[in-house]
Amino acid sequence: MVNKFIKHKTNILKNVLILQQLTNISINSMEKNNKNEEKEIKNMYNCCKIDSNYIGINNIVNKYWLKKALKTCNFYIVNDFNLYKKNSKNFKNNKTWASFQIENIFNQNSFLFCSNISSFDNLGIFAENKEIISIKCLECDLENVSKLSNLFSECINLKSINIENFNINNININSMFNYCCSLNNLKLPKNEIITSDISKVFYNCESITSLNLNNFNTKFVKNMRSAFFNCNSLTLLDISKWNTSNLLTMETMFGNCINIEKLDLSNFKTPKLNNLQSTFFNCKKLKYLNISNLITNNVTNMRCLFYGCTSLNNINLLNFSTEKVNNISFMFSYCENLTDIDISHFNTEKVEYFSNIFQCCFSLVNCDISNFSRKIAEKMHKLFNNCYSLTYIKMPSNVKVKLYKFTNCNSLIIPSKHIKK
Repeated sequence: MVNKFIKHKTNILKNVLILQQLTNISINSMEKNNKNEEKEIKNMYNCCKIDSNYIGINNIVNKYWLKKALKTCNFYIVNDFNLYKKNSKNFKNNKTWASFQIENIFNQNSFLFCSNISSFDNLGIFAENKEIISIKCLECDLENVSKLSNLFSECINLKSINIENFNINNININSMFNYCCSLNNLKLPKNEIITSDISKVFYNCESITSLNLNNFNTKFVKNMRSAFFNCNSLTLLDISKWNTSNLLTMETMFGNCINIEKLDLSNFKTPKLNNLQSTFFNCKKLKYLNISNLITNNVTNMRCLFYGCTSLNNINLLNFSTEKVNNISFMFSYCENLTDIDISHFNTEKVEYFSNIFQCCFSLVNCDISNFSRKIAEKMHKLFNNCYSLTYIKMPSNVKVKLYKFTNCNSLIIPSKHIKK
């Protein structure tokens, strides 16, 4: 009955026996009340079973005896995901045999899979599984796959993923590892990864410490929103070769990466970029940042761009264009070690929101806002609150402000011509 067995040695388990082909038995139309077929299924299960713990499954389609077969097992190898999509209209909610099979298989500690997975599109096939801790892909055909979105999303106890054999060619991978909070061992494909969307791809991956993603071809990517948000154990990130020619948003891209110290984005050339809100929000240990080639001609939002970058002492923004920006509120707030910043070229004519721009920049000594619009300079809405070290501000000519606008700027000396009584 069983044509071929194959043994695989993995890092997860020493030996797993995979039932590779079932050629002498047809089970596609079996009914649970057919005694002869029932017997054959039982025999088949007994052949597949190893120590009542591991079982290999290939194209099993009878829900009744599948349930019996799966009941005592805790490790599975599945060889055809296409069946699930064919037999379940609503993958997560429909209690067909297909969804039952997925629920039982994925509610385990370890999982190994191979072969056909063209039904991955929109399924989030491992999503929200809180039991699985290790996944390894043996071989996968992704030729017909357009999305791997949310594939491992919210697998909060998943520690190890090996998808070295994935061939990701023009596939959407947004939120692919979203909320994989425990993931610390990730093996990605070594060949070129061509993708169209990487938003939230590593969102809240709190345990990952190092990522080299220079094999990502990001030429077609428009959205990098929150790609690495809250990767708070990440200390090394290499994306220095990324192509950002079509990128539209970097909103919260590196937000709350509290342990990363260096980011080389010198290759980021972004003619279409329109959103930089909170891009480096709360990157507390960031000391070196190269964004010298970032093109900001079309950017409208820079709110909280460097908020909480407490270790940065210098930021080169000479290439920044702000002609279309309408929000710069909290842009440098809590940059506690920032001593000097040249924004004398900033055009703020279209800026509507500008409160707390330099709030709590404790080390800031000098600041030139002479090119700021009269509206901003006169309102001065909490612009320099708690800038204890600030001694000099170059303001637009003919602008006068009241002293209470400079709360706790105890070292600041303002020329009398700029003081409004």
